[in-house]
Amino acid sequence: MRLPSALVLALLLSGCASGRGVASSVPSPRSELLADAEAGGELPVSDFPDLVGLRPFELVRDGVTFTIGADGDRRVRYVATADPDFTTPDGIGTATGIADLLRRGLSGAFASPEVSITPESRSVYALRSGWYAVAPPVEQLRAEGAAAKVEWVFAR
Repeated sequence: MRLPSALVLALLLSGCASGRGVASSVPSPRSELLADAEAGGELPVSDFPDLVGLRPFELVRDGVTFTIGADGDRRVRYVATADPDFTTPDGIGTATGIADLLRRGLSGAFASPEVSITPESRSVYALRSGWYAVAPPVEQLRAEGAAAKVEWVFAR
C-alpha cells in the first residue's frame, strides 16, 4: 500500500503529474506555440526589455490563464502567470509570501544566490526549476511589509 502513495508523491514533486496549476501542463520556452493560444495579453516589456518584439498570446490550461510571448516563428520565448491556482514545480506561486520565498531561498530553492533587479525595481528570483518569481517594486514591499506576495512567475 505504501508504494502507490510514494509513487504519487514522487510524481508530484517532480512536476510530472497532471492537474490544475501544474507547470508541466503549459508549453515550455523554445517549444512551438500551441494552436489553441489566442492573441492577446500583455508582456511586461518595461521590466524585461528583451521581450520587445514578441507577440503576446493567452492560453488557458487546467483553468489557469498564462500569458505567452512568441517570436515570429511561433516559438515560445516567455510563459508567465499571476493566477493564484498555479505553482511552479518548486511550490512557488502568487500566494507565496515574500518572507516565505526568501526563507526557501536560504534553504536552497534558488538556482542562484544573485537577485536580478528590473528597471521597475522588482526583484527577480531564479528558481531551481527554471521558473522565476517576481517580487513587487521596492516601494510596494515597504508599504505591504510581511503581507507582500510574489506578483507573478515566469519561465523563458
